[in-house]
Amino acid sequence: MGRKHPVALGILLTVSAVVIALIIHVMTLEKLKQIATLKLIGAPDRVIFVQQSLALGTLGLGLILTVKDYFPRRVLLV
Repeated sequence: MGRKHPVALGILLTVSAVVIALIIHVMTLEKLKQIATLKLIGAPDRVIFVQQSLALGTLGLGLILTVKDYFPRRVLLV
């Protein structure tokens, strides 16, 4: 099964990457006080962002695994 629309796939991946980057940026701005407090007590930058990324990834994976069985695999257009 070959790719029928490689341009559409490229646009989709680009838009998805931009949306994810914006979400992470906004979440970081909202947590600026907590990040400053963690840095004040000596937490390295990587620890802060890796923990946040792992927490969001785990939450997302759990949500996907929970709801995946409720969505149909095929959609019939009538």
